[in-house]
Amino acid sequence: MINGGIYTTIVYKKDMRSGITYAYDSKSHWDKEKQQSRSTQHLIGRVDPATGEIVPTDGRNRTAKAKQPVKPNQDFSHKYYGATYLLTQLAVKTGLAQDLQACFGNLTDMILSIAEY
Repeated sequence: MINGGIYTTIVYKKDMRSGITYAYDSKSHWDKEKQQSRSTQHLIGRVDPATGEIVPTDGRNRTAKAKQPVKPNQDFSHKYYGATYLLTQLAVKTGLAQDLQACFGNLTDMILSIAEY
């Protein structure tokens, strides 16, 4: 369609990452200074693969995020035991403390302490 020297078409582009096809309103006009065609594209929506219809969207998936339920009354607790306790428990649960005990005997606590420091 020609509208005052502006050409308007619908352009379909497929997003290679997601495989979704999007429809854009493309408006082209002639730039006299640069002697080139210039175009601007505005997102109309995504193309439904089953029906081929264009479903309006703003391209930022805002409707999916808005529909997620909000749970404001959840209770959360945070407990801090310290880095030394965490590293000691990791050494015990992974078996590192037992392996060090088997290899180094009484030096196990000293080696873990140096590693934690």
